[in-house]
Formats: sequence, C-alpha cells, structure tokens
Amino acid sequence: MGSDTIGVIGGNFIWGNLMLHYRFSRRARHGVLLVAMVAGQALAWEDADLEHGRYSLPMPALVASAVEGKVLFVDTREPTEFRESHIPQAINIPLRDAHKADLAKLSGYQYVVPYCLKDLRAFEVAKSLQARGLTNVKMMEPSGFKGWQAQKLPVASPRQSDAQASEVLKAVAGERGWTRAKPVSQEKADAAP
Repeated sequence: MGSDTIGVIGGNFIWGNLMLHYRFSRRARHGVLLVAMVAGQALAWEDADLEHGRYSLPMPALVASAVEGKVLFVDTREPTEFRESHIPQAINIPLRDAHKADLAKLSGYQYVVPYCLKDLRAFEVAKSLQARGLTNVKMMEPSGFKGWQAQKLPVASPRQSDAQASEVLKAVAGERGWTRAKPVSQEKADAAP
C-alpha cells in the first residue's frame, strides 16, 4: 500500500473495498479523516450517555429499587466468575450470549442493570439489549462489581446464598437510609388513631 492509500481510519472504522486502493489528494485525505473523527466522536457521545448520563443510577437509588424487587442485575462475566460471587439475585448472561438473551426474562422489572468487574463487558451488553428494544437498561454508579464491593455491599457466593445475601442487602440498605420503606416506628405512628 502506498502512502496515498487509505485502508483503515479510526479504531473501529474499516472502509473496506470502497476506499482501499483509491488515491486521494492530501486535502481529500484530511477531509475523509475529519469526517471519520467527527462520526467517531458522535458515537462516543452516544456511548457516554449510556455509561454516565441519563442511563446510570447512583448506588443508593439502585439499592433501594433492588430491595423492592424492581431491579434485575445481569452479570455479564463468565459463568465461573459468576459462581464464585455475584450481586444477590443476579442472573448470568455472558457478553458472548447477549445477542441471544431471552428478552421476556428481562421484562417486568423497572431496571435491568448489566454489570461485570468494571463494566466494560456490561456496557457492551447494555448497548446490545438497548439495540434489541429493551428501554429500561441502566448502568450502576460506581461502576461494576468492583463498585458494588467498594460500597461494602453483600455478594452471593458458595458460602452465602442469594437469599441470605438479599437479606443482608436489605439490612445494609436500611442502616444506610437507602430504602424508601418507612421505619417500623413510623409505620406504627401512622397507624395510631
């Protein structure tokens, strides 16, 4: 390939046969490169919306909804990682299987929250689910299983079942004020004549 031949522009943009062997003037090459960079930036902005914009939930709101059973956590790690430990009540859909995930199993929840260790795989699964029409996909803040663990939230593992970890999560949420449920003393006061 000569120096005037354009093959690949940008990280994921492959121009293929259309431009592979065409020669461009310097000005035309720069114009094509500029268009590719602008297009790539537009995609990056769209992705940033999913990761840190209107598609993310802060941990207190996420935990409050999870305690109420309104969140389905989707662990996008490998099955061996999932068996070692995972967020309570999560299901396992590895990244490679996201395109064939049964969307009916993911409906009925206020939020579907994919996660992995640091949310790199989860982000790809979230985009895949959204592209397939799922509109309630959210990302957690702080990100991923590491973010969950950094908040000292319980995990299910061979030593602690999903049910046990869920009970611990309810207790932790109550202690931190991360629940929308009224305290027992408030419920009694509301019920008094």
